[in-house]
Amino acid sequence: MPSPVRVGVVGCGSIARGLHLPVIAALSDRLQLVAVCDLNEAVGRQIGEQYGVSHFTSFEKMLESGVEAVSILTYAYNHHLLGAAAARAGKHVLVEKPIALTLPCADYLIGACGDAGVLLQVAENYPFMPHDALINRLAHSGAIGGVVAVFVCDDINGMTLDIGVHRFAQVRGAVAARPIRLSAEVRLPNFGRAQGEVTDRCFGDPFGEYWGRATVEFENGALGFCECFPLLRAAPVWANDYRRIIGTEGVITDDLWPNIFPPLAKGEVRVHRWEGRAWEERPIEHIRSEGALERLVLHGDPSVVWENPFRECRFPQARVEWASPASLEMWLIAEAELYSGFAHAIREGTAPPYPGELGRLDLEMCLATYESARRGAPLALPLVEITEHERRVHLEFRERYGREPLPPH
Repeated sequence: MPSPVRVGVVGCGSIARGLHLPVIAALSDRLQLVAVCDLNEAVGRQIGEQYGVSHFTSFEKMLESGVEAVSILTYAYNHHLLGAAAARAGKHVLVEKPIALTLPCADYLIGACGDAGVLLQVAENYPFMPHDALINRLAHSGAIGGVVAVFVCDDINGMTLDIGVHRFAQVRGAVAARPIRLSAEVRLPNFGRAQGEVTDRCFGDPFGEYWGRATVEFENGALGFCECFPLLRAAPVWANDYRRIIGTEGVITDDLWPNIFPPLAKGEVRVHRWEGRAWEERPIEHIRSEGALERLVLHGDPSVVWENPFRECRFPQARVEWASPASLEMWLIAEAELYSGFAHAIREGTAPPYPGELGRLDLEMCLATYESARRGAPLALPLVEITEHERRVHLEFRERYGREPLPPH
């Protein structure tokens, strides 16, 4: 068996402590955590002591500590800079979503990894959550015929890059085709709040309080509809999120989130087919063993199965403030899929589960949403020139951080 990949983690915030670090520790036959890095020395020391590894405040020194790969879990504004530095040091790169704040920054990171011959993976976890993985298999299996349209509606979050990349990944995952045209509108709803103080966390991603809707045309003729409406942030009501995938012979529906918030219904996937003169529901069986999700099965013709490759895994105690205990299992499975696939790709020379180009495409669809709304007109994809939003982000980056967002060629 290949030796475990030696990993260093930079950024020890809640996403690292709640998901990434417990998963790396649980996959000890494939990954070995050897170092952590955080600008807050006390936080880094605490995490280092917890996992029995070296801790650093200097990213450059961590790169010299014997790591083979780095997991970049910092805020998005410096993903491209840290990732490129790691690539130049010969380290494989896993970066949290969004891959970057602008396409030029994403291209800088992708180019640096390509030039160095190292792998780049984006930690886009939704396609690897059990229900999402099953839904995509159902959509591609012919269980509902050919996919005609995909509706994804998030009534909790605004149209940010942070959330938008998730939602466009979910639209694309069901269609499995290249987007060629996008039309959108974005505006502040009448109950919205003013954007708060611009912190490093939200820098370059100012649409947290904005409603947005995009219509996407795909090269195979399917349509995608992506809507984000920040009810959680400002409205006095709750509304369930939903996803609807319409095929030529049936429909798949679910409530989008893996049962994160107690006020929302539990995550359920339903499949209906038009049989003769009536709709017929095809049940999905949830099979558990010793408390762990073992498989999801759609019975019938075709039969579609998702199996949990990590049902024997015992993750260290993990806790994330925005995930209910009932949903945490799904998040951990998705992270394990990403990290296990990343380690396999490094050792076997295969493609990572979610390569940088896919993360770039999710980002491009978000940026096209902002630009289409600004122009009041549809846009062809891929984008061929920098958008006004990206120009503004680059200018504000110079003003805020006192340096160019991209090093000179």
